[in-house]
Amino acid sequence: MKEFLDIRGPQPPPPGEADLASFRALQKHFERVNGFQFPESEAPPAMGFDSRRTRREIPRPSWLRDTSDAHEKVHAYSGAGACDLGDPHNQGTWVDNSTDPAVRETAAVYSAALMALTQRQAKAFESGVPTARVVRLLGANHYVYLSTEADVLRELHAFLAGLS
Repeated sequence: MKEFLDIRGPQPPPPGEADLASFRALQKHFERVNGFQFPESEAPPAMGFDSRRTRREIPRPSWLRDTSDAHEKVHAYSGAGACDLGDPHNQGTWVDNSTDPAVRETAAVYSAALMALTQRQAKAFESGVPTARVVRLLGANHYVYLSTEADVLRELHAFLAGLS
């Protein structure tokens, strides 16, 4: 995990004042940045709004403050095996749509380093858990369950159907 945290990709643009004006405005900001919208049920705490959609500050643990959202895994474990969905490399639509050469270059270097690490991690997982079902969802975002929701659901249903 330390290797994942040691590499840094380009950082997304932070929300501006207009984006922080309301819960809906912040949802739209994240949709522009990530290419998908957070479900309303999950978004308020993650976006710094309380249940009444009132803005509040959320302290982040010190170990998270300077880390990149490099990798997201969804694990489902059972006595019969494990399902690992991963390989997210899409850094968001803001990178895909950027015309800034520095952002594009940083993203490409980051993506190559991340690909090498995730391939190594997937092989270690497959070796360490022989009954594992490892699914690589290339192009997924950090929020793999949101950016590739249909793929995640399909693979989880297939995995669960295979359990006896």
